[in-house]
Amino acid sequence: MIIHMVNEFQEYNPLLNYTPQLYYYPFYSEADKQKVLKAEPEQIGSSVLFKTEKSHFLITAKHVFDNIRISDVIVFLNGDSVIRLPIEAGFIEPIDQQDNKDIIIIQINHELASHFSTRYQFLDHTKIAFRHKFTQEEKYLIFGYINHQTKLHKETFVTNQFGFITSVKELNKIEDLGFNYDDNIILIYNRRKQGFVFSDSPDFGPKDLRGLSGCGVWNIKPDPSNPGHYFYLLTGIMIEERINRGIVIGTQIRLALDILWHRFSTPLMV
Repeated sequence: MIIHMVNEFQEYNPLLNYTPQLYYYPFYSEADKQKVLKAEPEQIGSSVLFKTEKSHFLITAKHVFDNIRISDVIVFLNGDSVIRLPIEAGFIEPIDQQDNKDIIIIQINHELASHFSTRYQFLDHTKIAFRHKFTQEEKYLIFGYINHQTKLHKETFVTNQFGFITSVKELNKIEDLGFNYDDNIILIYNRRKQGFVFSDSPDFGPKDLRGLSGCGVWNIKPDPSNPGHYFYLLTGIMIEERINRGIVIGTQIRLALDILWHRFSTPLMV
């Protein structure tokens, strides 16, 4: 089955260039070719592409790969071109059942990076705020894809990115939820005040945010020289939603430094 992917709003936001949607599409052997012909890719999460001086990477939430192989996940490029994720990955082993450091980094070799670059860009590591200080005065943007908002029409996936601007929420007993302020970000999600970033009117936000896992948490600041435009710095990766509590939870991007150093021998001076 040949399936294409298009995005209806790509021209509006530069973050789309760094934010691939991830699809589960198992690799089958020649003997199972009939399964390939019948199977349809299944949208499972969001991710962010970034680069250092010498290497290219994809970062997302580790739980996106629960019970599946990394190599069973694909990214759509242009038209019906797809790329299957490599298996060179690094993450932080959870100490207990609650994985509050729920991120994984996948190394993209130079050949695959050139294929990715036919559709996407790699965020330069200087645009990643590894030492960002989270405060209630700062504004943040959650930006990625919600699974049920990606629709398959005949042989084309039509995607519609979702994002909302928010701020930090202080919780008195964050440890009771299995998180902490050293590693995590707690952000407000008010369904009555959220919606598509580029909507002309306030929308009632969705209660099902599945698919945003692995997307970027961006610190945003208005560009004073260009009204309506923003500066974006990557500060975290979204890992969980708690809609009943009016929050979403992320892992702070500084934890990526340990993975880059210990798994990929890629130290960064930040």
